[in-house]
Amino acid sequence: MFDIEKEIINQHYDFIIGIDESGRGPLAGPVVSSAVAVKAREFLEVTQSFKSKIKDSKKLTFPKRVQAYNEIGEKLKIGLGLCSAEIIDKINILEATKLSMLRAISSLCRSVPEISESNAFILIDGNISLNTAFCYNGIVRGDSKCFLVSCASIVAKVVRDEIMLAYDFIYPDYGFSQHKGYGTKNHMSVIKKNGVVDIHRKSFSPCAI
Repeated sequence: MFDIEKEIINQHYDFIIGIDESGRGPLAGPVVSSAVAVKAREFLEVTQSFKSKIKDSKKLTFPKRVQAYNEIGEKLKIGLGLCSAEIIDKINILEATKLSMLRAISSLCRSVPEISESNAFILIDGNISLNTAFCYNGIVRGDSKCFLVSCASIVAKVVRDEIMLAYDFIYPDYGFSQHKGYGTKNHMSVIKKNGVVDIHRKSFSPCAI
């Protein structure tokens, strides 16, 4: 899993950043992106120190994902960005995903001022293009191929799930704690019965009003 990052290390960048998102497919809630960074010269030492199994967040059980999330927060630098359902409806989910990634990069740079467009390389999950001056590469199935992208996928997933748990208290009839906004049978049934709420994506056909 470290081969792609090793190639970046050989290009003499100071920082390597992995980016992934969570929440492109659901009918409700935000899309959340995470940018996870490490100093290039510390990459191998840091990765070898991990006790958690780091892989695509979808392949981890909830306890393992939370355990990995906590360790990532201790050992790596993190930036977060999100776009609400309202923004998704205005600019579409692809553009909202890109915007959330750019916001995650900005968040990371604010927390780690020494990161700059000239000294960092970004690895992004998927064949996606960003309007950024950072050098980057989009990698199909990057969350299974790159350590840092896998870390970003874990962070984004855990953060988004926490957001949906909070929404479950606001909208207790909708079951957001169970389906996290995805179009499950139960979710569709509640929409049919009660209609949509503010966090539903009205531009997605099941929620169109």
